[in-house]
Amino acid sequence: MDSMNMPLGARGMSEAFKKLYETGENSDFIISCDGHDYKVHKAILLTQSAVLYDMATNKRFKECQKGRLELRDDDPECVAAMIHYIYHLDYADKVVDGFTSLSFHTRIAILADKYNMEHSTQLQSQDSSQARTTKKLRAGILEAIVRNPSWLAESGKTESRLKRAMVEYPQFGADAAEAFAAYKHEDDAHDKAAEWYQHTERELVCSAFKAEIGDPDYYYTCFRCEKGMTGEAWQKHKIFTLYETSTQADFIITCNGEEWKVHKAVLFMHSDVLWKMSSNESFKECREGRAVLNDDDKTHLAELIYYMYHLDYKPMALRSHVGICQLAGKYNIENLKALAVKRFKTLAETKYQSDSFAAAMEDAYGAGVGNRAMCAAIVDIVVKHPSALKGQKKETPLQSAMPRYPEFAVDVANAFVRTELKYPDEKRYEHCIGSSFKARLTGDGGWTSCPFCRVSCNNKEWRTKFALT
Repeated sequence: MDSMNMPLGARGMSEAFKKLYETGENSDFIISCDGHDYKVHKAILLTQSAVLYDMATNKRFKECQKGRLELRDDDPECVAAMIHYIYHLDYADKVVDGFTSLSFHTRIAILADKYNMEHSTQLQSQDSSQARTTKKLRAGILEAIVRNPSWLAESGKTESRLKRAMVEYPQFGADAAEAFAAYKHEDDAHDKAAEWYQHTERELVCSAFKAEIGDPDYYYTCFRCEKGMTGEAWQKHKIFTLYETSTQADFIITCNGEEWKVHKAVLFMHSDVLWKMSSNESFKECREGRAVLNDDDKTHLAELIYYMYHLDYKPMALRSHVGICQLAGKYNIENLKALAVKRFKTLAETKYQSDSFAAAMEDAYGAGVGNRAMCAAIVDIVVKHPSALKGQKKETPLQSAMPRYPEFAVDVANAFVRTELKYPDEKRYEHCIGSSFKARLTGDGGWTSCPFCRVSCNNKEWRTKFALT
């Protein structure tokens, strides 16, 4: 504790305690751990630990009769820090590889809990985000994990130490699972109540943010420019409201008889192409206050405009995702393009042998370089599911369409070659007649099961008896 923040009398007492720690003067009890004796004072133990004070002063305890306490089961580093804390109301961090050791603080919190040192465990809560008791400490650890799930992720081929601990300590794993579920429930509840807002004022256009703005009289601050407004005023800056009511719209987009009243500030946030058309006087669209986009698909354009106000678009068929991706690329809306690719790949996982998947490929490759992101997604699906190009009894729709799109055929072939080169030691094995599988079986000691009949053989036997040439 910083002595400059103490009252004057307490500051003098603190300095006296430090001197007693350093000199051991007038000590009347000894605490010993790992061959080191700490000369302490019963009166000071009284101020910090009822347990230690009782052992030092209650004649029913042998430690009191001997004037000595042996802490054989405790960590010497933590005992040293605990004694230092008793006299200084603080202890030094332990630094390992340039980082403060969290496990050191954890062990001290557990030791302080053992000897009923509430002030010490409160120190953990302030300085190390640790809890005041072992139970609360566990809760603190679980909260840290659910807020930082990457701690459980694998690094390269190495499983995280925290993940291994969940296996070694099943109760920890169960507690973590419950914590994730509770956090997700709470997060979902927050998301349902939160809405999207964007602060716009004359030439000022801030980025959109999601928040709960409830009290109409309370002042809420813009996350970007830090300007404050009442909750009632913020309702005029709600992005969904702008889309639904067209309040303060200052530009029009039309397509084959359909018209949308939009806001230049929203266009600015998403598309530099549409923004320039609406605000640069060198474009006739800006001078006329409207953009006529009759060359675009009306349905896809409607979803693009919906996305700019909702950061989402409605569920659609495979070919529609391709069309939206192409339109997003045309108007340089990268986030919408990425969303369309993601949704296409999710839907294609179950439709890669369908007519619609083949038609989607034709749309994507028919657009040329304008839809390369979607072309790459289609190739990824084919490499992941080769049966998209090989039917059991007849050609798949994609197989039939491939000769008409040689660029697609070349992309698929190159992707398969890259996959092969990525694992040059991968070979195909056949244990059950007519059913083979691919694997990397290196070394002689490991055992591998046939994925079809579950019979296990060691890797050397697999390579010598069952490898296909």
